[in-house]
Amino acid sequence: MSWETVKLGELVKILSGYAFDASLFNDKFGLPLIRIRDVKRGFTNTYFNGLFHEKFIIKNGDILIGMDGEFNLSPWRSEPALLNQRVCKIESNNELKLLNSYLLHFLPIQLKKIEEKTSYVTVKHLSVKDINNIQIPLPDITIQKNIATILDKADDLRKKDLKLLQHYDALAQSLFIEMFGDPVKNEKGIVFSQVIKINPSKSEKTVENNELVSFIPMANVGEKGEFNNSLYKTFGEVKTGFTYFADGDVLFAKITPCMENGKGAIAKNLINGIGFGSTEFHVFRPNESVTSEYIYHLLALPSIRKYAELNMTGSAGQKRVSTSFFNKIKIDLPAISVQNQFASLIQNIELQKEKVKAQIQASENLFQSLLQKAFNQEL
Repeated sequence: MSWETVKLGELVKILSGYAFDASLFNDKFGLPLIRIRDVKRGFTNTYFNGLFHEKFIIKNGDILIGMDGEFNLSPWRSEPALLNQRVCKIESNNELKLLNSYLLHFLPIQLKKIEEKTSYVTVKHLSVKDINNIQIPLPDITIQKNIATILDKADDLRKKDLKLLQHYDALAQSLFIEMFGDPVKNEKGIVFSQVIKINPSKSEKTVENNELVSFIPMANVGEKGEFNNSLYKTFGEVKTGFTYFADGDVLFAKITPCMENGKGAIAKNLINGIGFGSTEFHVFRPNESVTSEYIYHLLALPSIRKYAELNMTGSAGQKRVSTSFFNKIKIDLPAISVQNQFASLIQNIELQKEKVKAQIQASENLFQSLLQKAFNQEL
């Protein structure tokens, strides 16, 4: 028997966030505040120190949707917090007809379809009307519960693999601090900018205008420092107006230094050893006394990224990490043999991470397969 299809607006309540006064935002006092960037990660570093209506307080487990950009949906996974503008809370208005757990698994597919169809000039926008107009298949509550249970178990498998990957990332950071200390707390040592060349502008090798080079926009740098889908252009197409880097250079994002997964990478496997990309990267070329791995993992430390954020300059919304910031960091200069030992240990960690990534892909494929079967009435 085919399931009834119902317009979502008949089954849910949607609470849109409030436009809280940004002048009262801070990072210490008041009640936590949920902004669009916090929906996917499930926590916030922003606080609101002002008056508010209690209806805008979000609790752990509430389902949130980011109304701009990628239209992310996720249950809130932290302490009670305020719902800021362009984020909404959605919930069933009658769990005898629609389970929130069923809704949680169904909606991302539909939001992705809306995102793909939405035209934009700068940022894509989602409306409450768009959400209310979604058609949802509505099986019996028992079937909804069974579908949610199966998908929850598959989702738990994905999350366990992701946590294991995060464990290896944390292990690399702990290993760096154990071997070399935390540079933010280092009041002695050598100024960081003395062991690198910052933003080099000239190639160290000759390349003809018609030869291919790597072209890597910031969007093509993954959250864990890998290059995704490198593009290729001729040297003549990109030699001006872009950031230049070469094999072994270390990239550091000027505008997202302390995000949970701030972007950075070691340039590797570039066509002809040369790459170009976004001007929103700082590029560091290590001298003979330091290795790329040492520099990359130093810059990946949460303490460095937080320190960089505190030292960003420029007007609100346009803040950047300036070149002068790197004169404030002092580092110990371990022997190259010790740095190579660190790199060898990191390589072993990376091998384990690759195995975990394969597990993640397998569990993701399983989840997506079950998801498709669930809403095609095949489970």
